[in-house]
Parts: sequence; structure tokens; C-alpha cells
Amino acid sequence: MEWGKLLATRRLAKEEREPRCFDKFEISEFEKDYRRIVSTDAFRRLQDKTQVFPLEKSDFVRTRLTHSVEASSIAKQLGVMVYKDLKNHRIENGTFQISAEQALDVSDVLMCAGLLHDVGNPPFGHFGEAVIGQWFADNLDLKFKGVSIAERLNAQQKSDLLNFEGNAQALRTLLRRDCTCNGSGSNLTCAVLATLVKYPVDSCLFDGDSDDVKLHKPGFFHSEKNVAREVFAETGMLKPDGVVARHPLTFLLEAADDIAYATGDLEDAFKKHYFSLNEFVEYFRAEREKLLKRDGCDINEKSGELLDDLSCLIRDNDGNASDLEIFQKWIEGVRRWLMYVCAYSFTANIRKIMDGAYSNDLFDDTFHSVTIKILKGAMTEFVYDDFEIAKLELAAQTILYDLLGKFVGAVLYYDDPGYTEKRSDDELEVTTACEKIDNHANKPCFTAAHKKLCNVISESCRAEYERAKTDDENNNLYLRLRMVVDYVSGMTDSYAKSLYQELCGIY
Repeated sequence: MEWGKLLATRRLAKEEREPRCFDKFEISEFEKDYRRIVSTDAFRRLQDKTQVFPLEKSDFVRTRLTHSVEASSIAKQLGVMVYKDLKNHRIENGTFQISAEQALDVSDVLMCAGLLHDVGNPPFGHFGEAVIGQWFADNLDLKFKGVSIAERLNAQQKSDLLNFEGNAQALRTLLRRDCTCNGSGSNLTCAVLATLVKYPVDSCLFDGDSDDVKLHKPGFFHSEKNVAREVFAETGMLKPDGVVARHPLTFLLEAADDIAYATGDLEDAFKKHYFSLNEFVEYFRAEREKLLKRDGCDINEKSGELLDDLSCLIRDNDGNASDLEIFQKWIEGVRRWLMYVCAYSFTANIRKIMDGAYSNDLFDDTFHSVTIKILKGAMTEFVYDDFEIAKLELAAQTILYDLLGKFVGAVLYYDDPGYTEKRSDDELEVTTACEKIDNHANKPCFTAAHKKLCNVISESCRAEYERAKTDDENNNLYLRLRMVVDYVSGMTDSYAKSLYQELCGIY
């Protein structure tokens, strides 16, 4: 791979040329991307989507929006750091040098991708992702014209639904025509779209246990496979043998995301009193010893120095600094060190990365590889299994299960409202969350209630379905299910909750 192609400015849809007088104040294509991103509905909705704490009433904890802004900032800085490091090692990395002009583009691409990396995430955080997949696992036996959904869909279509993934949904969201007002979706540059695809494999090829990080999750759905391949080819990620390499900047984007949540989410948890300074120090020490014993001691491992720094800040506090101020000061230092090792790792592995042969994350085999594991583990230790969090997640599950049940049941016969069928006693089945079909007589499968529910689905989601549908009945069924997932996953936490209450008659 080479930077000239990786930074491709081509857009998938043609656009009208701007007036020539605008050339006087030229704006780069990636700066235009940035302007489009901050104007999209999908980006703005992140202000009311869970980062860690579902349905949180406090205004100080991070939402998906504030997390994305932080990840964007870190990603942009990592781009600058990598450019400077490559410049300082010009002889060793001459073939992979980034020019001064390209350096600006690299930082802008990373800034844009950082803002976008969570736009496909559903309400209620990563728990919401799992709930959507589980709902389909429980309900693929629903019948459409006497044949189960599972039998009608192909392998990847089924896997898309069973393995719903926010990263793949982000690409789909950005390609939808309604994402901006120009009728062609966000129409972002291929470089930004390619960087955003953390996992350039479909839902049938991903392997969460693989040693190769690019295979850990699905990166695109069946509905976007052709466009994804076009983006991969345009940016030089598609190899002659058909294998797709990861975009080099994706490694930096992923590192920025990890750093943002491993430090920011931990800070929020401390603010909410999930643990004290002393409890964290004890956890850090015990976890470090366990990891070093398991993985072997590395003489260059530096997590112990960070532990000493925190212990010193606590010991030397003269009473003027609060525990929160101490923790925030320490976290900022940790964040800088994590950025340092990621920039160093990218430069050190540049040849493998540019050849598409690097399969680890950028923390691997650095002197803070243990640190990042400890920080990620802290959220599990202190937060994720908390009783209050568990209650909120169970509420979120009820909300999403009910909404999916209602809307999937409504859209099954969306294109064939006159269809009727007679059911025998042993074919009695649930078509929505709370309506059973009459098994003794012919009954329309698309009722007045179903029609009203379909009208509740956003006009933009319905218009996208009408645009994409084909003459293939089974493919259209898949696209209708995608329409429901688009609608539900695009909801904010508050909207999902209020719509659930309204549809259930709870006022």
C-alpha cells in the first residue's frame, strides 16, 4: 500500500461543482468531510447515546458524542506524532515516508474517522449491540408466507442479523442517502470510509478468537458488500489475491478509541464513586503482578512506574488537591504515555503495516502493553457487574426486545398488505411482541395496527428501503429487517425509552 492511494479523495457519488470563485479559499476534501460530519443527524444523536452508563441522569459523564470528540482529538494527535517520528527516521523508512502535505491529510482523515467511529452504535451502549443480535437469535424462526426467516435468508444475511455490529452499522449509516440533505448520503471520501472500517471482513468470515485483529468483528453487512469492496479497491487495500488489508490509519484510529475509553470511562467511574484511590492502587498492583506472572516479566515493562507515580501523588498530597484532581492528573499522564507507545509502535512496524502483514494492535509488545490491559480490566472489576448498571441494562433489554418485536412483526408483509393465509393449530406463532395470529380463519397478515407501526418508522428509513429493494422477495425481506434495525439502532437512549412507553400505553 502507498499513501497516494490510501489518502484517496474520491467520493462514491458525483456532485455538482462548486462555483469557481470558491477556489480562492480552497478547502481540502477532508476538511469538507469534517464539515459534513458535524452536520449529520447520526453524529448529533451521539449526544444522547450511552457510553458506559445507560439512561444516566447526570450531565458530567461521557456520552458517545463526548467520547467520539476525545477519540477524534487523540487520533489527530497520533497522526502528527507518527509523521514526526517517520521524518526523524527517514533513512530506515524512506519508502513509507509521509510528505508534509500528506501529513495534514493524515491528521484530518483520523480526526474525521474519530468523530464517526461510533455513529452505528445502538442505544444503551455495547449491551444494546448484544441485545439486537440475541433478539434475532431468538426469533429467526418467525415465518413469512409459511417459510421461516432463517430459511429465506442466505448465510451472510442471517449472520448480519445474528452478529449485529456497530462498526458495520456505521458504514451503512453513512452510505444512506438521507444522512445529509444532498440526496447522496454523507458522500465522504474513500480514505475516511476505509479508515472507519476497523474489520474489513464480512459477518461470515470474522473470528473473535483470531490472532489477527482485523478479523475480530464484522466490518460490513451484506447490503454494503459491493460498496465496501469498491472503497477497498480505491484505497489500495484490496490485494491481487482478493484479500483485504487493513487501512494503516485504522490502527491509529483503534488505538485512539482504546485510549479514550480506557482513560475517560475510568475517570467517569471514579467521579461516580465506583472505587476509591486506594482501591484502585490495590487493584492495579494485584492485576499487574498477575499479568506479569502469566505473560512473563519484561525488563522494559513500565506499568510499575505509573503505579509509583499514582502512589506518590496520593502520599505527597498536602490536602489542597481532591482525590478526583489527583486521579485526573494521573490519568492525563497515562494517556500521554499510551499515545507515545502507539506512535512508536506504528513507526517501528511501518513495513508490516504498509504490506498488510501486521496483525496486532499498536499496544502489543510495547512497554505499556500491560498498562492498557489493567485499565480495560478495571471497568470490569469496578463497574460492569455493578447492581445498578445491571438493572439499567435489564431495562434496556426490555425496551429493545419490545421495539424489535413490534416493528419486525409489522414489516414482514409491508410490501404485500393483501396477503392472507390459514394457519393450523400447530402453526400458531407470534408475529409481534404481544399479538397472536388467528389460527382458525384467514386473516390479513398486514393489519391496521401493523400499518400504523410502519408509519412510526422514520420516513428516511422507509425511503431507503424503497430505493434499495429489488425483485427478489427474500432479499427484500432482509432489507425490511435491516430497515427496522436501522430505525431502532439509530434511536437515542431517551427516544427509545419514551417510544417504548408510548407504544405500551405507559404515560
